[in-house]
Amino acid sequence: MLLAQLSPLVMTSGKRAEEPIAYTSAQLEDLLGESADGALDHNRPILRRCDDSVLKIVREQPLILRRSRGLVPDPISLPLGEATVLACGADLKNVIGVTRARELFLSQHIGDLEDWRAFDFFRATITDFLALLRVRPALVVHDLHPAYHSTRYAQTPEAPPAPRLAVQHHHAHIAACMAEHQLTQPLIGVALDGTGYGADGTLWGGEFLSADLDGYRRLAHFKAYPLPGGAAAIQQPARMAFSMLQAELPPQEADQIAASQLDYSAEECAALRALMQARGHAPLSSSAGRLFDAVAALLGLGTEISYEARGAIRLQSLADPNANGHYPFRLIAPAAAAETAALPRPSVLSFGPMLQALIAEQRAGVDPARLAGKFHNTVARAVVQVCIQIQAAQGLKAVALSGGVFQNELLLDKVRQGLLQEGFQVYSHRVVPPNDGGIALGQAALGLQWMARRPQLANSNH
Repeated sequence: MLLAQLSPLVMTSGKRAEEPIAYTSAQLEDLLGESADGALDHNRPILRRCDDSVLKIVREQPLILRRSRGLVPDPISLPLGEATVLACGADLKNVIGVTRARELFLSQHIGDLEDWRAFDFFRATITDFLALLRVRPALVVHDLHPAYHSTRYAQTPEAPPAPRLAVQHHHAHIAACMAEHQLTQPLIGVALDGTGYGADGTLWGGEFLSADLDGYRRLAHFKAYPLPGGAAAIQQPARMAFSMLQAELPPQEADQIAASQLDYSAEECAALRALMQARGHAPLSSSAGRLFDAVAALLGLGTEISYEARGAIRLQSLADPNANGHYPFRLIAPAAAAETAALPRPSVLSFGPMLQALIAEQRAGVDPARLAGKFHNTVARAVVQVCIQIQAAQGLKAVALSGGVFQNELLLDKVRQGLLQEGFQVYSHRVVPPNDGGIALGQAALGLQWMARRPQLANSNH
């Protein structure tokens, strides 16, 4: 009867984008008229709202993109620790976690804490989980980023009264993969994502670490480029493409490509250059996600985005998975003088040669699907080559792959197969997402190891 009167009927979750699900009649009323014509309600109250889980299958194995309904609060076994730790997660795709007796209980998907409704949901979920599990944290772990809402929460009196531990974002990514596979020994961690606050105050995101649960060392990273306008360069990937062009090509050629491929006028090019020269408005970023954004913009897949990772998703969809060959890249070793420093500087992986070769083939009329395929081959080959060099220097044969860029199953498969062919033991996510939805697992593992070195703190909680 309903379909006869209203067909076609389009139904979705009771929420706006990036907001938590509405779970009261009052919240539903706020959505009606603006976002929906009607709502399906029930006379039983909802105690705990929970988004759908999302996953896909890669080589007959699950790759979880969002761990929520149906999967939480099933516990995850941990390789160590008896202490109770509260892991606050990241600010995007937030999920919190609480440990109890060598198990971690992760929350449902909470969302982007930039939205005040999501932040309220985050706070309420922490209170709910601690009461549900009947525990009192001996440690509160949060991200190193000082401006994250989850970090700010952890530093307020509202958070449980316990010591605080800040952990670096990409170390937490690798620790999450290690904990998922019950690993504690040092390995090579490859963390590729959109952004994370680095120990040097810059934005990291294309990282090669030697890591265990006690610490990490940054051995190599993607070449860093300025983000013109900061966060605006994430919303407008053409800005990232412009930044790379300016760094890798002669100025006149870079401006010509910016005009023809990115639709930038001479005035816009001048304004972006001015932003890049004012470093306060163009922070450096070694992000792998921004590299994908730049290439997507240059291949005509959009100069702006309407949802997260739009350019990277379209680039993967365009790519010919059977394309052969790869573009050149360059691994730049640190200057010899720097090796005398207390902490040797990391090597830099430059895709500048790739950019030049891709543009040359694009001008020659090569099929864009082949260009996108060769780009994926290049990133995968570069990752494998850096791991080979780290193995030769450090003797590490195990590699953990984490970070949101590894949601791209084409890249993930090419990297995995390339590493396996070189004799590496390769670990990637199967239980939690590689994106920031898995960060709390890594934070919890690092927190438990920190507590294990300080048994007097763990004992004081009992």
